Amino acid sequence: MKNIYILFSLLVFLVCTSCEDQLNLIPAQSLPTSESLADLDGMETAVNGAYD
Repeated sequence: MKNIYILFSLLVFLVCTSCEDQLNLIPAQSLPTSESLADLDGMETAVNGAYD
């Protein structure tokens, strides 16, 4: 029974630590704020997107 707890704890530890890189992904369709609000068209798009 003790071995089952050790193996289960090890499995939970490995699962929790293996997912760290996937949580910090930057979406491919997003733009940095400095680029998206650099001109008037970008600002209009942001305002229109806020209302939709």
